[in-house]
Amino acid sequence: MFVAPKNRSSTSKKSVIKNTRSEPRGVGEHQTFDDKSRLRLVRVYDDKGHVTGEWEPNETGSVVRDDALFEDGSRRAFSK
Repeated sequence: MFVAPKNRSSTSKKSVIKNTRSEPRGVGEHQTFDDKSRLRLVRVYDDKGHVTGEWEPNETGSVVRDDALFEDGSRRAFSK
């Protein structure tokens, strides 16, 4: 199980690109942690800043949800 450094809500894997027409957008893998520094959600962004995947681990670190996200807003869940 991955444990985040204390007092941080994300890791250094985050990247941001500047979009001249709107707010900055994420690129790469973004990790979100709870108050106890446990990994709660991972979102994967493409080079244009669109979310292309999400996965969510449980308390022990096993994947509970693993989805591919598409440009039209639909999702595809991967089986375990």
